[in-house]
Amino acid sequence: MTIINRYTFYIWFAFLLTPLFIPIFVNASVVLNTSLPPQNPTAIAPQQAVGTTDSLLKARNLFKHNKHKEALKISLDLLKKATDTEDSLLIERTSFLIAQIFKASNNYNKALKYFKKSSVFTRDTFGSEKLLALELYMGDMFYKINQIDSATYHLNKIIERTTNENESKVELLKAKAYANLCAIQIERGDLINAEINVLEALHLHKKYNNKTATAHALNNLATIYLQQERFRDAKRVYFEALSLLENDHTRTGLDFRETIYDNLSWTLYKLKDYHTYTYQEKSFHIRDSLRNSEISGFLAEIEGKFNAETIKKKEQLKTTIEIAKKERAQGIVNILIIISLSLLLGVWLIYRYLKLRQENLQLEYKQNQLIQQNKLEQIQNDAREKILNATLDGKESERKMIAETLHHSVSTLLSSASLHLQASKRLLKETPPEEIEKAQKIVNEAADKIRNLSHSLVSSVLLKFGLSYAIQDLCDKYSNAALYFHCDCNEIIRYNPDFELKINSIIDELLNNIIKHSKATNAEIKLNQKERLLEITILDDGKGFDPTKEINASGLGLRQIEARVKKMQGVFKITSSKNEGTSIYISVPIKFLEEKIKII
Repeated sequence: MTIINRYTFYIWFAFLLTPLFIPIFVNASVVLNTSLPPQNPTAIAPQQAVGTTDSLLKARNLFKHNKHKEALKISLDLLKKATDTEDSLLIERTSFLIAQIFKASNNYNKALKYFKKSSVFTRDTFGSEKLLALELYMGDMFYKINQIDSATYHLNKIIERTTNENESKVELLKAKAYANLCAIQIERGDLINAEINVLEALHLHKKYNNKTATAHALNNLATIYLQQERFRDAKRVYFEALSLLENDHTRTGLDFRETIYDNLSWTLYKLKDYHTYTYQEKSFHIRDSLRNSEISGFLAEIEGKFNAETIKKKEQLKTTIEIAKKERAQGIVNILIIISLSLLLGVWLIYRYLKLRQENLQLEYKQNQLIQQNKLEQIQNDAREKILNATLDGKESERKMIAETLHHSVSTLLSSASLHLQASKRLLKETPPEEIEKAQKIVNEAADKIRNLSHSLVSSVLLKFGLSYAIQDLCDKYSNAALYFHCDCNEIIRYNPDFELKINSIIDELLNNIIKHSKATNAEIKLNQKERLLEITILDDGKGFDPTKEINASGLGLRQIEARVKKMQGVFKITSSKNEGTSIYISVPIKFLEEKIKII
């Protein structure tokens, strides 16, 4: 069964069980709250300038009454007019209002776009305080869209700004920036810098006697201590924060006090202090009182509306009851339909699961067969390459041994016989017999043939002068009126004899292929030493061929050369196409001559 289909089955199953778990999710409550999100920055809105249009005032009024769609429509029209008339002040204020509307609607990307637009025009129309407030807004928006680095950048711009204008307001904005930056660093786990920033925020809030903001900063500091497992310090800071909120009976103050009680309860629990339950109960008490006040307000609002529309509801009561009955009946029918469809869907999913499982098993079986077949082919290819290399090694070794035997043994014996015949001729005072002359000619002829045979088996130029001269000798030997070989290998030094023999054999085979098959008129052989690699490039202007068919063909030729290069841990590449000639590139690690140690 594939992962996607397995997850589909789980989602369907969870959908059927959802009604059973709804009560659990609804009544769930969070006990531990050890960290807080960054404080929402509250910048000062741009003041209304003289000449602001009625449309802007109307849009602001609609926004205050949560009529976001109407406010946004008017603001966008106003922004277009302001852009057409190049009214910088109106552009700045309208952009700011649009950003606030998108922010209230949780569309943070759009809000960020218009805050940026407002900041551009703010540079021309307002002072540092306004700019810093917008920086705070943009930092908050970047945080909301999870671009933490950008949020940090804007907060740092506020912190680093120096200005003498409205010093108290600027420092309050900096305090909020420190607090928000602290919250980001807590989230990232950078507790050291978080503590530094929250202490800066505390200093500024205490300077201006801002108790609520100081309590917020103290809560963040205590959160840092909690994560550092400094529970006694956290306890001390939480009590300090509670003392600042003692006389704050606003909804915000109560909400925040409930959070601190929760956190303090957890801290005391970690300290094994029985008072943990006392503060937990206080948290629950505040939470229940807030909920009751919400319900009371809600009921009061319902009661007022009910009293205002009592007569109208009485007139419509009968119709409403009938409609409700119909809707209830229709709801039951819909539920039955949904249950039936769910059962059918479940049966279909089970059928699909079983079928897909069977198909997957068959697919796995085929994949295993294919893997085994590939392994077998790889083994066969490796064996074939080993056989080819063994054949080449045996052939070269045998040719070298025969050449050495002919050169060092048979050739020496023939030379010795010739010397003896010459000595015999000198010892004879009379004219030497004709047989001695014939014997010496036969011995000399045999020596020449042995020498030629030895050279055909292993190039004497290669053995005496090295690879560079041997390749030049091959080019001279194979060049004729129809085909000319050019050699560029003058900078090649002497290498290990076996290595030179193998390279010479490979190049000899490739030159023979050019002569036999290419129908070329020019060919070029380049040898270049690059550090510990020997690079060989062979080019011709012949008819070209399909390299894949030629290499995959059975027998010797290019496949044999490829196997030899692979054994030497090298690279073998052929580039060719019909009537476009052929380019062959070989790169192999060099085996240098062994350095002899001089003994003094």
